[in-house]
Amino acid sequence: MRLRAKMIIPMIILILTISFSSGCICQQLSPESTAPVEGSLMKELSSAEDIDAALETGPVFLEFGNDGCYWCRLQKPIAEQLSIEYDGISFLYIDTSVHRALVAEYNVNPIPHMNLIVKKNPDGSYLYVDEAGNLTENRDSSKILGLHQKDQLVKLLDTALSARAA
Repeated sequence: MRLRAKMIIPMIILILTISFSSGCICQQLSPESTAPVEGSLMKELSSAEDIDAALETGPVFLEFGNDGCYWCRLQKPIAEQLSIEYDGISFLYIDTSVHRALVAEYNVNPIPHMNLIVKKNPDGSYLYVDEAGNLTENRDSSKILGLHQKDQLVKLLDTALSARAA
């Protein structure tokens, strides 16, 4: 019995470690996916070059997530609705289970994770809007983490459009 207890505790620790390091620790939903918002202009990212191409026309809102994450499935329709309302901003969705290189590049953990890029600077760096609405060139401090409601994101999107116009 003592040997069994010694094996169970390390197994529990291992399972918890894997769970916490995997990103979204959340309730798994049924396999049916959340229906996309009708008229959504959010596009699934197909390559990293999509970001720079989209920046040619205006700011870019990046949303990292996946369908297995409860909070991501709540966040995605909010971003899809905003994609309809904001003509001047491109909305790109990055599936974290598919685009592992971008996940590493943007240091994505946990999900949902969002970045709002205003423009690409002449030196190749990006100008971002952070969660507090400040402009920054620091990608890590520009992370918008967790579920955000529409009114919270509207303020950030408006800041990005104003900064881009300046």
